[in-house]
Amino acid sequence: MSHDLVPSGIVTLLSDFGQRDHYVAAMKGVMLGIDPLLALVDCCHLVQQYNVREGAWLLGNYAFDFPAGTVHLAVVDPGVGSPRAPIACLADGQVFVVPDNGLLSFVLQNRGCCARCIELASIVGVRPGRAACGKGISPTFHGRDIFAPAAAMLASGKLKFENLGKEISPLVLPVAPAEERPGCLFGVVLHIDAFGNIVTSISHDHAQGRKPLQLRLAGIVFSDFVEFYAQRSPGTLVALWGSSGRLEVSVVQGDAGGLLRVRPGDSVECELGGA
Repeated sequence: MSHDLVPSGIVTLLSDFGQRDHYVAAMKGVMLGIDPLLALVDCCHLVQQYNVREGAWLLGNYAFDFPAGTVHLAVVDPGVGSPRAPIACLADGQVFVVPDNGLLSFVLQNRGCCARCIELASIVGVRPGRAACGKGISPTFHGRDIFAPAAAMLASGKLKFENLGKEISPLVLPVAPAEERPGCLFGVVLHIDAFGNIVTSISHDHAQGRKPLQLRLAGIVFSDFVEFYAQRSPGTLVALWGSSGRLEVSVVQGDAGGLLRVRPGDSVECELGGA
């Protein structure tokens, strides 16, 4: 980390490993072996398996709520063992340790001008993460053997970001922005959360203070825009600006994603009025 960035000692974890197996515990064991005083924060281990875009969305929505100097360890890695690089990225005071497969897409969408990314493979001492127990690097579990040691050393200050080696340009998945046409914004579904709320690519910034008048999604046109869910009775289909600052479609105490049968990538259209 740079001279003006002090490690917080916090490491967050995100993965598609689920809750049944030993994988998350193994990563934590490696990190605590490096520094038993680290604060390990489980953010989500129920990312849809192999769904890098979903992991990227979640990571981009919580990372910058943490204190500066936090290390974010994210492993959704269908290409484990392949030539894809393990990387570390410094962006606006936060450090990210991830496979270079697009997991930083939503982080870099808003913070890219402040980001510096390096390839972990060039760091002496990271790859022998299991040397202490006489084992080498598993080609199928880089989360334990590469990413966890790197995250722990960065978070504890045992590895300085300024001493890292080769800089690279990370892979960024295409993130469809909202397209503006006269009186309308056109976007796509980005994510459907555990409550069935449909998050779109249309942001409050895109609207520039103009009021949404009508929304078209999955062949349905409706105009019930609210500020919060409790303004309508259970079962009502509504639209609102969600906590991520993006336009969301919800069913009050229900499942909008299931009702409308939409998927990430489906198109959405929002008609706008005056400010």
